[in-house]
Amino acid sequence: RLDHCDICIVQRVAVSDPDDAARLIDRLRELSVPLYVDTDDAFHLHDDYRAADAALRRLMDAAQEVWFSTPELAKLYPDVARKARVRRNDLDPRFWRDYRNPVSPLFTDGPIRFVYMGTATHHADLQLVLPAFERLAATNPGQFILTLIGVTSTPPEAEWLEVCSLPQTARSYPGFARY
Repeated sequence: RLDHCDICIVQRVAVSDPDDAARLIDRLRELSVPLYVDTDDAFHLHDDYRAADAALRRLMDAAQEVWFSTPELAKLYPDVARKARVRRNDLDPRFWRDYRNPVSPLFTDGPIRFVYMGTATHHADLQLVLPAFERLAATNPGQFILTLIGVTSTPPEAEWLEVCSLPQTARSYPGFARY
């Protein structure tokens, strides 16, 4: 119910149809409710998200602010630069045990554990970083573990790789965020 909202925040491509985006914008204007758009992905770089990206662009144009997760992502949207803000979606260190003690980068305290998580829109991103992990495995065999949570349905096989399968309910972005 929009008639009781102080603001409306649309995350990623939650509104994926351009006509739905137009209706939402019109309704928000009628109610004088400001719109904010929050995204952590460059959907225009993914062929499968063309319609969703069109809706996202329409929402961005109408938004009071557009929030990006990184400065690099914001640069990919120069047309909204005047209303762009970076709101990092970093992991909260309070979720991790012993977060106040620094981790040794020397591989002397047992295997270093890396976690890479995201929805399937990050498959191409994984392909960008895999060569670095392969080089790391060649120079430091048995010294690290990379855990994938989501990210891809076609993970490579490697002794240093653990794959955490997502339940069906976590395969859409809202379900993944809750998971």
